[in-house]
Amino acid sequence: MRTISETGLVKYSITDFIDNVFAANPAKILCWDTCGLLDIVRFVFRQEPIHTFDSIVAILNMVDSGQVLSVASELTIKEWNDNVDIVYDFVSDSFIKTTNYHYMASDAINKIKSLTLPTSQLYGQGLEDELVDIAIRILNKTYFIKTDEVSNDAIVRVSNHQAPGGKKSKSEAKDCVIWETMLALSKGLNNYPDKMKVPNTTKVFYTVNTDDFADKSRKPYQFQRVLLTEAAANSFLCCLTFADVETALKR
Repeated sequence: MRTISETGLVKYSITDFIDNVFAANPAKILCWDTCGLLDIVRFVFRQEPIHTFDSIVAILNMVDSGQVLSVASELTIKEWNDNVDIVYDFVSDSFIKTTNYHYMASDAINKIKSLTLPTSQLYGQGLEDELVDIAIRILNKTYFIKTDEVSNDAIVRVSNHQAPGGKKSKSEAKDCVIWETMLALSKGLNNYPDKMKVPNTTKVFYTVNTDDFADKSRKPYQFQRVLLTEAAANSFLCCLTFADVETALKR
């Protein structure tokens, strides 16, 4: 089962999450954008280095052990369910195409250079299923935050053309809800009455949506400065790669 069942799934207000989840385990916070979770499945074909997988496993282990509390907007549930099969099929098809290119290239090299380079089949190895399983394990440990507390702020952000909105894309309202969720959650944690007990709680926001969150004029891509300013004012970090997430959470 690649989708998330909403049957019996608890969705938290920010206050409920802080008072009932964070208070019981004041751990580091990782807030996901849905595309970041989907990237666990497709990272092989996103031009990511192989050590990306080590970072994914490290993040999974931190979530599994309770060192990190995994958080996402409740919008993530529908977005994941709507897209996971599409991403899965893309990865499966890409393995087949890559294998075909590999065979053709090897045949050409062997013929022209009189070599006997080995060839191997890349598809049918079950890798996409293992990657989905990792993502599902994280999702099963994720606390989903209700959208009603931040929907008005998200609408204002869209109407004012504030990042990550303002590009008139189909996803700008959704992106603003997710960003406002992170802002509200971080503000709530910063004002936690017992914050002196857990000073400087690490809070990380992760997305791979460079179209709406990143400044593409900077290489490598970085978050838009206006978003980084908001994040700094509310004491959380922004990451665009799994490696950066791992580094931030291990500080």
